[in-house]
Amino acid sequence: MKKIALLALIPALVGLSGCGLTGNATTPPYRVGLTSLGYTATGTSPRLYTIPQVTANIVSSAGAPDIRTLTYTAVLLNPSGEKATANNSQIAPLSGLLFANAKGGYVCPSGVSEVACNMLVSGAAFADNGSWAANTISRSIVPIEWAVAHDTAPNTLDPAGWSVDFTFTALQANGSTLSWKQNYQFVSPAGN
Repeated sequence: MKKIALLALIPALVGLSGCGLTGNATTPPYRVGLTSLGYTATGTSPRLYTIPQVTANIVSSAGAPDIRTLTYTAVLLNPSGEKATANNSQIAPLSGLLFANAKGGYVCPSGVSEVACNMLVSGAAFADNGSWAANTISRSIVPIEWAVAHDTAPNTLDPAGWSVDFTFTALQANGSTLSWKQNYQFVSPAGN
């Protein structure tokens, strides 16, 4: 009886052994795609700014654990790579929660419900995955100060060269914390 119980645990242990994979220092096991990081400005006096919600998608590498929370700190940079300013003052970094309970790098086998797959991750096939519904959100991120600073910057600062440095910190389901950086263009007009 004990032998049978032990043998039944082996597939579960083998499947879970991949859950601890976290990538290496140069290649994090997660990548965040962002769309609409910017704004649209119309009119001259007054100038009207439209800031769309940002759509974010996180893709997890094969074997990457689920994410309990993914937070971010974002810094707006001018074309020189320096922190952007407005009224001769640096714009403060922006921070917040981007995801809660994002899925890791696995997919459910054909015919297995997501609920059943979530209950027994070892039954899943490890794969790069960003297709879980929990891995895509739309949220307001861009503050109006960023749009105004970009729109009113001196002509010497190429508007196409602005970007945002994001530092992401993932609290993984295995209890580990992982941080990495990604850079995105800051554009006007904002689009996909």
